[in-house]
Formats: sequence, structure tokens, C-alpha cells
Amino acid sequence: MNCIKSGIYGQIVGDALGLPVQFISRDKRDLDPVSDMRGHGAFDMPAGSWSDDSSLILATMDGLTKSLEKENIDNDSKDLLLNDIIDYEIIMKNFSNWLKDGQFTPYGFAYDVGGATMEGIYRYDDGCEPIKSGGIGERDNGNGSLMRILPIAFFIYSLSKKYSFSEDDKMEAVHNLSSLTHRHRRSQMTCGIYVTIALEFIENYEKECNLSLEELIANGINKSREYYENNTSFEKELHHFERVFSLNIQNLPRDEIKSGGYTISSLEASIWCLLNNENYKDTVLQAVNLGYDTDTTACIVGGLAGIHYGYDDIPADWINQLVRLDYIEELIDNFNNILNKDFFNWGDMMYDLKKLEEKFHEFLKDGINENEFDIDGIEITEELLEQQEAFLIHFGYLSYFLVIEDEKPVIYVNVATRMDTDSICFVDEEGYKCYDVFFGDHKDISEKYYSQLRKIKRYSDIKDIHF
Repeated sequence: MNCIKSGIYGQIVGDALGLPVQFISRDKRDLDPVSDMRGHGAFDMPAGSWSDDSSLILATMDGLTKSLEKENIDNDSKDLLLNDIIDYEIIMKNFSNWLKDGQFTPYGFAYDVGGATMEGIYRYDDGCEPIKSGGIGERDNGNGSLMRILPIAFFIYSLSKKYSFSEDDKMEAVHNLSSLTHRHRRSQMTCGIYVTIALEFIENYEKECNLSLEELIANGINKSREYYENNTSFEKELHHFERVFSLNIQNLPRDEIKSGGYTISSLEASIWCLLNNENYKDTVLQAVNLGYDTDTTACIVGGLAGIHYGYDDIPADWINQLVRLDYIEELIDNFNNILNKDFFNWGDMMYDLKKLEEKFHEFLKDGINENEFDIDGIEITEELLEQQEAFLIHFGYLSYFLVIEDEKPVIYVNVATRMDTDSICFVDEEGYKCYDVFFGDHKDISEKYYSQLRKIKRYSDIKDIHF
């Protein structure tokens, strides 16, 4: 998903913009507003440095990546839960390694560490279960889990293409991820609202729905409100979110928007900044110039602004100044790649020819009029799979290709129209669409031939069938 890069860079750039002026009051920011990337300041770090916010985002993202790389996931289970997939132990171990050993940091040591986050990690190191490590007191409602929660939104959105997770399962995963350091219901709820809004942003970006910011935020808030109003365990917390649920927060004057470290204040400030600006740059700069917890406010809103406006709207010179840019890019790519490919072990099934043939037959029976074609004559040979990693089936002028790409089946549908030209044909919501492409020799199924094919639909996109 392209929006992963937009969202994560949106957060880290926001963090880096706000870090040098952290803890400084709004009045002083008004006298000296931030308009570009700065250095030194609060922690005397060079421009482009990032703080605990980004470190814990990267640690979370890496933990989710490794959760999908595990070999003990029940790939064939139709009832697989998000919480069966996520390994909170890995994520919490990453947090511990960050705090103690400086992993996931710009300079090899942790700094700007929040109190609740530190205490949660200490509890874990002392033997506490990961999802019970977070504090549950009233004063444990800082923004330390909200600032790092965005990767779970990408995780949920991507895996929901393969599984029908319940709303309870999704929210439990969000709440558990918060609970690693912040286990109070209020912190969990803040994260739940933010992730629900983020899911609206991600879907809008991926499906090009072109909904407005107002619509997206209202949709996310209303969905989360409905969930929490019907969940009695959050009943006592609802009144704390009245300003958020009112859908009127953008109309509040600036002096009524708080920008300290309280989790609800950070959520409100993020929504306010989003709805009062029209691009990434102005959104995060307004967040920074609210003062006080500048890096975290800009980080939280920067993730949503990055998704909505896109990677290209984030100033390139800000991105290029980020410390350890290659390292950030590597972790984002790892996360993106694992989410863009089935976490099922396709390798185990690739040469199970009988099962592969049966599933392909099912696809063809559902996809074409079986009275017109003799589909029972299809034969998948091991030689084709080994030599070409593909097989070709002719039905008159139709040819169906199944190609194994990156250990994942990909189907092509080819319609021959004349000697030197083929039409690539596929079916979508609007019906058949065809494109003429020159191929040359029809008998050639070499790598060169396939390189000229336009990929139409992935197998798992056409039919929701898993081996």
C-alpha cells in the first residue's frame, strides 16, 4: 500500500519538526513560529533528528512485520483472529531493546522517554505479560500509545482483504497494542478512535473515493462512537470525548485547543489542525506552533495528513533531512512488502499440483460460462511449474495464464484477436475491459513473453479463495 510510506513519513517528519521546540509555550511560539526544519533546541540535536515517537512507531512496525513472518500461524484457519497473528511479545521486546540498547533510534540511544512508557517497559522486563504491562491509573493517560498506534491501521486494512475480522477483534487488537504501555480505558479509546479515522483515510486513498476531510473524519468518529456506546466497559469514559463526538471541534477557537501530553488533548488538536488546513505542510506546522508537546502533536496529525495528501505533498527537503533515512526506508519497505503479499506459505502449496488444479478449476467455473468451454481437460504439469513457473490453457481464442510470482499465484486472461496482437481482457465491477498488446509468437511462454503481459488481477483479488 502506497499510503504506508505517506503515513509513516508523515509522522516522522512531524516529529522531527516539533522536536527542537518541544516544551516551549504557545506564546513563545507565536513570537517565533516554526516554518521549516530546525536543529538543536530542546535536546540539542541536529535538524532532522527524531524522538521516541518515531522510534516506537518503527519498533511497532517492525514487530508487526515479524509477527507475519512467523511460521506457526494457522494458515488454513477460517476463524483466525488478529490477536492470533500479532505477537505482542516481539513488539514489547522491541520496546525494551529501544529503551535499554538504543535500537530504533537515530543515534544509538533512547531519549525523550515518556514516564508511562518507561514504566510499562520496566514492568515487562520484570516479567509482566506484554498486554498487561501498561499503567491503568488516571495519570497514565499520556499520549505515548496514541503516537505509535498508526501502523496497526495499515495492518488491519491489509489483512482484512484476506479475512473478515469482526469489529470486536479489530478494536481488541488496537486496545492490546495501546496496553503495552497505556492500559487505561481512556487511552485505549483514544487509540481506537484514531485508528478508526485512519482506516477511513486509508480506504479513501487506496480506492480513490475522493471524500473530503470532513466526511472522512466524521465517518471515523461516528463509527467509533457507535462501537464504544455499545460497549459497556467504556461507558464511564464516554463523557471525556464529548468534544470529539460533537463533530464541531474544528470551529473551536485556538485558545480552547490544548497541546500538552494528555491523550485526548492530542487527539483533539490533531483533528482541529486537520480540519483547519488544506495541505500537509500547513497542517503539521500549525500543530508544532500550538506549542508544548510539539513533536507528538505534529507526529500524530502528520500520519493522517500524510495519508490524505500523499507522499508527494510532504516537502522533499524535510524528508531528505531525516537522520537515518535509509534505515527508515528499509523498515517501511519491509512492512509494506509483507502486507502486500499473502502471509500464507505459498511455497508449501506451489507444487501441490492436484490442489492447485482444483482451485484453478473452481475459478474458471465461476468466471466463465462452463457450457462454452471444455474446462475438464486442463492439466497442470510439474514440468511447466518447474521450468516456466506457469501454465497455459487455451479455450478457443481465450488463454488463461497462471504465473507464480514471488511465491504467489497470479492469473492473466488473454484473448487472441489476430496473428500478431492479443487483447488483455479482465472483468471488474463495470464488466469486461480489453486492451490490445503486441506479443509476437503465441507459442513462446518464456520469461520474455510474460514480461510483456500486463498483469490484470491477482488470484486472491479475483476470488477470495485461499489454499
